[in-house]
Amino acid sequence: MNHSLTRLVVKLFCVTFSGIIFYLPGNPAQALSPPLSSEQLEKDSDLIVEGEALESIRCMEKVESNRCSDVYRYEIPVVIRRVLKGKFKAGEKITVSYLHYDYGKSDCVGDQGPVILPGQEGLFYLRSQSEKVYDAFHWSAVKTTRPGAGFLPKCR
Repeated sequence: MNHSLTRLVVKLFCVTFSGIIFYLPGNPAQALSPPLSSEQLEKDSDLIVEGEALESIRCMEKVESNRCSDVYRYEIPVVIRRVLKGKFKAGEKITVSYLHYDYGKSDCVGDQGPVILPGQEGLFYLRSQSEKVYDAFHWSAVKTTRPGAGFLPKCR
């Protein structure tokens, strides 16, 4: 929502309630970030592939912990079916890394990372972390064509 539209909505709210503004104390609102456009994903990606996630998903580390969530980094191998951008060939394997936000300890809501499970197929927009490790950098960076199965393993 742009700023002028936001001001208009606030003015209409104030007029509607005869100038009385209610304040409800609490936590600031959080929302899911909007999806990135295909153009932005392509621009921000070092590698774009169609592929399939394989078995052996691993929790690498707890990245962050706050009152709302615990954030974990997972890695999963992906076999490349087709390359749309980048240096790999069909049949090669890469490791895809992604963040998972676990809100189980609170009633907070907020951003999510993509969840990639074994058997999942789709289009992966990725950024290079190292030679064969790539990061799914936004929740909209994975366009699923066939869902995976199973659960994320617990982090220790």
